[in-house]
Amino acid sequence: MEPMLTTGDTGAPTSAHGRFRELRRAVFARRGFDATEHRALRRDGGRTFLLLSREGMGGIPTVLVHGGVGSTAEWADLAPALAGTVVVPDVPSLGLSEPMPAAPGGWGEACAHWLLDLADALRAPQVHLVGASMGGFAAIRFAAAHPERVASLTLTGAAGGLFRDIGGFLRLWTLPGIGWAAARAPLRDAATVRRRMYGAYVARPEAIAGDLLAVSLAGVNMPGARAASRAIIRSVATVRGWRPEQRVDELLVDVDLSTTFFWGDQDVHAPPEAARALAARMHRARVVVVPGAGHLPHLEHPGELAALLT
Repeated sequence: MEPMLTTGDTGAPTSAHGRFRELRRAVFARRGFDATEHRALRRDGGRTFLLLSREGMGGIPTVLVHGGVGSTAEWADLAPALAGTVVVPDVPSLGLSEPMPAAPGGWGEACAHWLLDLADALRAPQVHLVGASMGGFAAIRFAAAHPERVASLTLTGAAGGLFRDIGGFLRLWTLPGIGWAAARAPLRDAATVRRRMYGAYVARPEAIAGDLLAVSLAGVNMPGARAASRAIIRSVATVRGWRPEQRVDELLVDVDLSTTFFWGDQDVHAPPEAARALAARMHRARVVVVPGAGHLPHLEHPGELAALLT
């Protein structure tokens, strides 16, 4: 099945999907991102839902890939500040996007296939790829598999697979029994989302806008969303940390693309020195350290990242 892009559904399979769609539309529109919803048909027959800047295709598109416990709302302040074509997809199994079949090589290989299908559906010979956290892991796997399709790579926060320690929050999710219970624990309001989902990952969780929290709350409470996030984490990590066979630091050094590390100086997963050590082994890499930012610097300092991308 050949990847292709069509206009997104206006209906919703469940009221939860409809609420997520409407809240997200409002968040991006409120910030001036003029976009339409589309769906990209993948080779596996599944659909990836995405927001596409209304300017349509032209030049090299910028693709913003959120993390495995996040949502597209993370990009709401960044997307309208970018020039040219901007693409904001829901990661498979999260948001409105449908799951991917398991690949023999696990989640990383599946992500490489997914982003290839997305680039092909967009009819884009190359993309500027921006990945946050687990979105960075997906971006690196795609870049390593298809370097000719990546014009530039930007990793915001410590990308998954570049560090060993996954932190207490994600470590809990890897455990049998208790991890399933933790993943299913209800998130009933924005205050809980602010504390549990963002508390350890941003320097100032109190500064996150309420409408962004509302989108996150709607997304995490959609049917299957937390189970999908937990499955993603368990595919790449155990309670001891990142699985050695799923590390991507050597892949990143070997592919040696034009790479920007946009790294908060308070990142809970790894300090900026980790980025500097990798960049020193690459020929076209730079490290931009963001003072007063945590693991999600694109969420906390979107203007600084936009300046680097334009």
